[in-house]
Amino acid sequence: MTLSRPQKIVLGALSLWPILHFFVFFGFFVLMFAASVGTAALGPRGNALPAALAGGFALVFLLHFATLALTFGLTVFYIVYLFKTDRVRQDKKALWAVVLFLGNVIAMPVFFYLYVWPEQMPAAEQGPPVVAADVFRTPGCGTFGSGSPGSGSPGSGSPDGGTPGGGARA
Repeated sequence: MTLSRPQKIVLGALSLWPILHFFVFFGFFVLMFAASVGTAALGPRGNALPAALAGGFALVFLLHFATLALTFGLTVFYIVYLFKTDRVRQDKKALWAVVLFLGNVIAMPVFFYLYVWPEQMPAAEQGPPVVAADVFRTPGCGTFGSGSPGSGSPGSGSPDGGTPGGGARA
């Protein structure tokens, strides 16, 4: 699945919106609280919230529900993208699916930055996954337990596990 540069820009902006929306939503409620405290201090004539804030309240809640729907849609998109792309190594896909599902608002911009935005993926990300057997392999020395008799490596057949002939070193 490949995206053009304009599609990536739109996706990046949409991925950042839920985080930005949090601050807008929080700021609106702080403003609304301050306005309600201010009008309550005026006495019986100032009990109603200003009409601008009442209209803004409805707008912010519509925006809030639209953001929730957007977050759900982006989560679905990112999980589908994750399993259709070859940019993420196979051994990381299940972990990223869980992270995108559980931590979607924070994880989506991170995933976007790491795997969607770059035009070309680094060679290290495109290479084959490291297998547990590779950890025990030393270049030029073979693998653990594959030494020939008398080579001094474990499993070489020498009785003391390393000294040819089984004797002590001088």
